[in-house]
Amino acid sequence: MKISKATIIVGAGIISFAPFMRSVVNFLEKNLGKTYFEVMVGIFFVVGVIGFILYVKRLRLNRIRLLVLVGVLSVGVLFAWRLDILVERVHILEYGLLGWLACRDMIKGERRTRGIIFSTLIVLAVGVGDELLQWWLPDRYGEMRDVTCNQLGGMWGIALFLVSRSRRIR
Repeated sequence: MKISKATIIVGAGIISFAPFMRSVVNFLEKNLGKTYFEVMVGIFFVVGVIGFILYVKRLRLNRIRLLVLVGVLSVGVLFAWRLDILVERVHILEYGLLGWLACRDMIKGERRTRGIIFSTLIVLAVGVGDELLQWWLPDRYGEMRDVTCNQLGGMWGIALFLVSRSRRIR
């Protein structure tokens, strides 16, 4: 099993942006206003979902698998949108993408269960690394709650991958 460059870039990006993302968010909220900033994040969210739908359309899934995929996608979107802190909504998307990429890299041939476990561990390692770094930073703090939320986002991405690609994996 080999981790792709895309997975490494997303994982490293999540950790390396931790030191200054709070400053960027504060800057944008101050200069755009909180409402416009939330609208901007919502637009990125919608664009991501539309991109995912266009990607899935190419897969030509049967109706049942498509229905399950839409259900899993909807559960993740609703979960993210119900979070009080806007940045945590973005984390669900980031870790969802990481989970998708890790699962794509780890599942090869008949080793499906092992691939899911390794994908989950990759997401967990990035989540713990992100929070440990924030714990060391003077103006940030790491929380176990964030690791759990990040892991849920990663599991959402893994589930989306498994539903969308399971016929090709077998």
